[in-house]
Amino acid sequence: MGIVEAKGIAKIYNEGKSSEVNALCGVTVNIEEGEWVSIMGKSGSGKSTLLHIMGLVDKYTSGSLTFDGQCVDNLRQNKVADIRMKKVGFVLQDFGLIWNMSVFDNIATPLYLAKEKKGRVKELVSKAAKELEIEDLLKKKAKELSGGQCQRVAIARAIVTGPKIIFADEPTGALDEENAKNIMGIFAKIKGNGTTVVMVTHDKELSLMADREIVLSDGKVVR
Repeated sequence: MGIVEAKGIAKIYNEGKSSEVNALCGVTVNIEEGEWVSIMGKSGSGKSTLLHIMGLVDKYTSGSLTFDGQCVDNLRQNKVADIRMKKVGFVLQDFGLIWNMSVFDNIATPLYLAKEKKGRVKELVSKAAKELEIEDLLKKKAKELSGGQCQRVAIARAIVTGPKIIFADEPTGALDEENAKNIMGIFAKIKGNGTTVVMVTHDKELSLMADREIVLSDGKVVR
C-alpha cells in the first residue's frame, strides 16, 4: 500500500455555474513510501490541484483518497488538519515566509501550532537548520535573505516536525539555475533519509532527478 492512494479523483470548481472548471477528471495515482515523484504538466493541467488534494489542503469533488493507510473521504476537517500537521510538510514557490519574523520563528511555526514545549522547539529548529546549513541565519529576519536562503528556510520549516511526506509546489520556480540545482540536491538528501517527496515542476531536467514522473494534461494522467 502506498503512502498516498488517489482513486478516480475529480475536482470541479464553480460546479453548476457558467464558469465551471473541471480541474481534475478521474485521476488515479499511487505514491509509495520513500519515493520521490515529480508531477509535470502545462499550466492549467491540474498538477497543483492534485498536489494540494494529496497534501490534504484542498477538498475533492469525487473519488477516494487514502493517506498513510487511512481513508480520508469522510473524515471531519479537524481530523484531516491533525493528520496534515503531523505527517505533511509543504514547500511553496514563493517560500511562504513571514518576512518580518526571524528565521528561527519561521521554521518553528508548525511547532508553535502544535504547542510544542520551548526546549523541544529549540532542539527541533536547530536540527532542521543544521540539516539545511542555515544555522548562522536563525537570528536574521526573513526579508534579509536571498532567494536561495529563503527556500532553504522554507524547506527547514517543512521538515521540522519530521513529516512522512513533503509536498513541493514549483520549489525552484523563483530561483536561478544554480540555486535550483542546490535545492534539488536537498530534496535528494531528504528522500535519502526515507521521507517521501512529491514535487510539482515545469522543468523537465529537474523532473528527471526524481525516481518517477507523473504527467498531467487537461486534468488527466497521460503518463
